[in-house]
Amino acid sequence: MHPLWVADGVDVHLAAHGVPAAQARAAGARDVRVCGPVADPRFRPGDGQERDQARARF
Repeated sequence: MHPLWVADGVDVHLAAHGVPAAQARAAGARDVRVCGPVADPRFRPGDGQERDQARARF
């Protein structure tokens, strides 16, 4: 979490994980919420077979 990401006048600061949320609070952010991953749920770790198939395609 970069300190410049915390600014006065921001209604809510969103963090993907508890660690940057705690860092934002320590930097002075008043309302910090952990929102979880900010990627589509379709993007997930693949199993071994899926990785092999992807490697073969590319």
